[in-house]
Amino acid sequence: MFFLMFWPFCFREASWASSHEQELPPLEELEPLVQEGPEVLSSLALLNENMHILEAEKDSIGPKFYINATYGYNDEPQSETSDENINYQKLTLKSWVSFPILGTWNGEKIKVLKAEMERLKGEALLRKVLETNLTSLRKAYIVLWAECRKEEAIKEFLAGEEEARKVLKARTEKGLLLEADRLEFMSAFEMAKRDLESVQMKKSQALGTIRLATGRSWKLGAKCPNPTLPGPIKDPMTLYDNIPKLADLYYKDQALELREQIAQLSGKLEKEGNIDLGVAVGKDFPGGTGSGAYISATIKNPFRSLRDDKDPAKLAAEEALKKEKQEKITTQITLENDLNRILGLRQYAIKSIDANEKRLEAAKEAIRENLLRHEKIPGDTFEQLLKSRYNYLRTYLDFVDAQSLLLQTEAELAIFAYPVTLDNINEKLPRYFPLAEQNSLAFPFRLSAYVWDPSALLDSKTRTSELDKLASEGFSRVLLSFNKAELNFLKTPQGKSALLNLIEECKSHAMDVELLLGDPSWLLEKHRPNLLEIIGFMSQFPFDGIHLDIEPDSLPDAAKNRKALTQKLVDTTKEVLSASGFPVSLSIHPRYLEGELGQIAGKGLAKIGVEYVAVMIYSSNAEKTAKRMEAIMKSFPNMRFALAQSVEQNLSPQESYGTKGKAALKEALHYMNKKLQSPQFEGFIIQSWKEYKEMKP
Repeated sequence: MFFLMFWPFCFREASWASSHEQELPPLEELEPLVQEGPEVLSSLALLNENMHILEAEKDSIGPKFYINATYGYNDEPQSETSDENINYQKLTLKSWVSFPILGTWNGEKIKVLKAEMERLKGEALLRKVLETNLTSLRKAYIVLWAECRKEEAIKEFLAGEEEARKVLKARTEKGLLLEADRLEFMSAFEMAKRDLESVQMKKSQALGTIRLATGRSWKLGAKCPNPTLPGPIKDPMTLYDNIPKLADLYYKDQALELREQIAQLSGKLEKEGNIDLGVAVGKDFPGGTGSGAYISATIKNPFRSLRDDKDPAKLAAEEALKKEKQEKITTQITLENDLNRILGLRQYAIKSIDANEKRLEAAKEAIRENLLRHEKIPGDTFEQLLKSRYNYLRTYLDFVDAQSLLLQTEAELAIFAYPVTLDNINEKLPRYFPLAEQNSLAFPFRLSAYVWDPSALLDSKTRTSELDKLASEGFSRVLLSFNKAELNFLKTPQGKSALLNLIEECKSHAMDVELLLGDPSWLLEKHRPNLLEIIGFMSQFPFDGIHLDIEPDSLPDAAKNRKALTQKLVDTTKEVLSASGFPVSLSIHPRYLEGELGQIAGKGLAKIGVEYVAVMIYSSNAEKTAKRMEAIMKSFPNMRFALAQSVEQNLSPQESYGTKGKAALKEALHYMNKKLQSPQFEGFIIQSWKEYKEMKP
């Protein structure tokens, strides 16, 4: 009866027939609405029907109570030889209980088990429809987002059509361009218009899919919000462990148990029987009243079953059991093959992004060069510029398609990572958006930033734009530090409200927020209470964790006391873990994870259970950095690590990417990520957000 009580509160009637379209909200707000899709509601009705049938079968099993009333009129001879008749009326009341035995009892239990099988199938179907609709919704939203980006690029290209038409016509009239060549150049705009029609068609199809999945009509606003997905999926190989939790397979084990019970009960069903216990009361009119009690046993057995050693019903049940077992194996293999396909397609999408990323950079450079030539050199430079712009458009469309494909594979993998159950559709899962919104390059890894000056984020006037910048650059976590004045501000009602609003808006941007604490004096026992006091105050805010950046080398005479300071670092971290209740991570120089110091820090931090360790290998030599980081990870296989990289311009080019630009940094991060890919690897932390914003492209 659980579901009969549960479902009516979770599922409402679909509102798709509303007279007006609603503006499309963010994806995470749409997902719970799959409960209202017509296919889901249809499956729910079937499940409820099967549940009512099951209840009816349960009510009919076991002893049955009967009442019988008979009224009769008799006109019969007084005796066998009498010529005179007597007539009288007779009323008889009978009541008895009939107990099923033998095959009758087993047959009734089998009916209940079969009804339970149908209920199980209905529940599996409902979960499958939820899985399918949720995936379809996510993929359609991704397509809509991608097509909107393509639409913007195509319209931007088409905006130059009139100018191109005038220039090419003038050059043709002067004999500088053949008519065939002019038509060929102008055909690029016609191809773009064709692509625009394709975009409109795909947007309409995507909105139709979203409507079917949610049971509501939607219209696209001025902009399609970013499609944040559940995740991130750090180790795709762990998804194989979740296959038994999917709807297709989850119910197979339960179905097998029911089939086994049916097979056991199916023997000798043909021998039916009942035992009846009853009482009877009769009265003749005219005449007296009589009563009696009785017990009877009835057994019915077909003659053919007495001669036949085989039991067809049992054999049929055993074959059904074999079929169920084979279907389970088939389903397991099918799901594994499907996961293999998705993971393969995901790798293809990543490679496609890499390839198109390089093509896009080359296309940008071609536009820049042709634009310079057109401004300074006469001749066919306009045609070359037009050609390079069209080539850029085509490359950009391929790039967006590759990003869309990657996100769609992530949407399919999300079902494996977070299987849908009948009570978790509204569960708040971590969200992430793995691709930059604009033309900037995608980060296929976790990117975090040290934020030492959070003033722009605390200010409600600049907060949203600052978070938009972080999100568009691919950052999904910020480590926030506060100075003494800012901490005092947080103690005021305005300050508390500002930080709470900041953390809430970070969540809407799929961004984690950690408290960054960075005074090295806190390593010393006499100053440690100050650290614990700050943590006690900040524990009222819903941070995702605490990150310590209390470097021992910043203390006086650190080089002479590194062993002792290393132990103090472990002890301080342990106290923070005990006092805060938050996950705790820390930044550390690589020397403290190597050699003798590594035996102290590495083993100590692993023992107390830190969330992750950010290793500050400040070097712009990506190959050497990756090798050093890889060695540290191998030394401590039970710990998770992030790699901190510097973009500070006051450091040398050998230590920092500050003067090299974002393109060089991204190239290095992609290279190191490929070398370090592992369940241990947490991603990169950039030192710092302020310097990153000031970097050249």
